[in-house]
Amino acid sequence: MPIPINYRTMPISPEDVKTILQAETDSFGTFFNLDRMLYHEGRYSRIAASRYPEFRAMCGVPSIKCTQRNDVRNIFMRRFNVPEYKLTNKDGKVSMAQDVVDKLLKDEALGQDAHHFLELYNDISSAEYMASYLGQYLSLPISNVEDMDNQRMVVAHPEWKVLATSRFSASSPSVQNINRDICDIYTAPKGWQLVFSDSGQIEPRITYSAYIRDDLIVKLITMYDDAYYGLLHFILLTDEEERNLRSNLDSIKLHEVTAEMKDKRQRLKVLGLAGNYGSSNLASIDPELGPLYEKKIVNHPARKALEAEVTAAVRNGAEFFNGYFGTRVYHDNTQKYHKGDSSWAGHMIRCGINNPIQTTAAELMCISVMNAKRILGPKDHIGSYKHDEGMFYVRNEHVEELAPKLRECLSYAVEGWIPIGSDLHIGRKESPYVTNIF
Repeated sequence: MPIPINYRTMPISPEDVKTILQAETDSFGTFFNLDRMLYHEGRYSRIAASRYPEFRAMCGVPSIKCTQRNDVRNIFMRRFNVPEYKLTNKDGKVSMAQDVVDKLLKDEALGQDAHHFLELYNDISSAEYMASYLGQYLSLPISNVEDMDNQRMVVAHPEWKVLATSRFSASSPSVQNINRDICDIYTAPKGWQLVFSDSGQIEPRITYSAYIRDDLIVKLITMYDDAYYGLLHFILLTDEEERNLRSNLDSIKLHEVTAEMKDKRQRLKVLGLAGNYGSSNLASIDPELGPLYEKKIVNHPARKALEAEVTAAVRNGAEFFNGYFGTRVYHDNTQKYHKGDSSWAGHMIRCGINNPIQTTAAELMCISVMNAKRILGPKDHIGSYKHDEGMFYVRNEHVEELAPKLRECLSYAVEGWIPIGSDLHIGRKESPYVTNIF
């Protein structure tokens, strides 16, 4: 049963929740399988080594490395006659950063050879980054006990902090943000089992429940039990179909989930991400769905009203906003914007629209942590929490009893909202790249 929430004032301090997370990982720790990490590190190193000869031949420089970004950028521009403006990032700087490379790979005018150059660069850069990223975990102390699969493991005791949006961040090391490709490195000590529970589509469900409220969208998302199918159905409606459905919500008939629908759903997710972060030309991303998304979602009256409200607040000097349950939301201080800069107002408006949604999710997570702590026995522990997922160490003899309860900790029933459900996974999460060597 989801956690019923019928109040608007947050009863839990994020700092108190941080204290719980810190105490849990200080006393018990977060664990990683050593042999799997070594396997992945070797795999990434081999990928980089296999791509370098061709990449260096294309560069015409025998010893060049992808970390020499300025040199690679200049070689790329000179060899393929690419003007500087095509390598300009959103901050106006000429760059070979990932967002620029992704944009260039969609530029058909560059030609096949230029795209191949960028693909090699991407492959090597990603592989080198991942090999280096694994280094912070490989340097952790080796545990004196084996893991649940009788293999070697290391133990981390990260430092937790509360971000401006009330989300939680772990560092030294960052135990929250393990890439899906290496998700199998999470492990548990012998005698315990890994239990994962994550909230399903928490941010879009919050968005259309509390911030861009539309009864038709709410109905569609609820009927599909999927935010993206619901939004897809909505943007595909003609004006006449929309008017008819608004007059009788009970007349909605869902589309069959075909392969074409699945493809469009994935494309809509991409559009949603771009739209949330201020992309001004969604048609260039998706000529079919982009204009529909702009018309029905970006220019939705409720969203325009939210934007106008936030804009007015910023012009009146607002320096923070509120999550749904009352937690203050300050601007994203990871971005290099300063009050008085020409870009300050735009940055604050983006924060005022997007950050309260993230903070509301963090508020729900705080409730989840407190409930999980009450459910877990004295020998069971919280291993990590990220924005919509909890990872727990549960004694083998307690798993059957506690796993369903931990799943409920990540499900929420807020009065009048689209339900927020959760998934449960018991045991190791397998990487798509691991062989049967383990």
